[in-house]
Amino acid sequence: MTKRDIEEIGKYIYDRYIVKTGIDGWKHILQTVHFGIMIAAGENIDVIDPVVIGCYLHDIGRGREKKGQSHGEAGYQYCLSHKEEIFMYLKKYDISETVFEEIIEAVRIHDKGKITNHLISGCIWDADRLSLVRFNNKIVNPDLLSTNTAKKLIDYANRCEI
Repeated sequence: MTKRDIEEIGKYIYDRYIVKTGIDGWKHILQTVHFGIMIAAGENIDVIDPVVIGCYLHDIGRGREKKGQSHGEAGYQYCLSHKEEIFMYLKKYDISETVFEEIIEAVRIHDKGKITNHLISGCIWDADRLSLVRFNNKIVNPDLLSTNTAKKLIDYANRCEI
């Protein structure tokens, strides 16, 4: 995936977001994508595309939550209800239906507060966690990260401004 591909995917997904400003807005999404790319590279993932796409989609449920529903679940439901459109767009990046399902499952669980051994979900979870500094410089707990790469990036993330 080229830098241009990453930017094009971002533009496509940006138009589908409701919450674009504030602490969980687009700046946070871009920071999460940035961290996700670094984590995926550090974990030697052959194809980083699912991580990039998952990082872009991870908060798409914000502003779509029904009463008692998490934004992760709302994002999952949004992706399911728009699956044909989103999947057709992502096919040009060689995303299979199976990988798309893994991505949206990662969206669903990213806000559950649990580490995972699933590499795509773990990279997305960790990338989101690394941007916790946006909450009044909240410290990232390495015990709540899924990947060794993310644990090594904590100091960088605390200094990173996107």
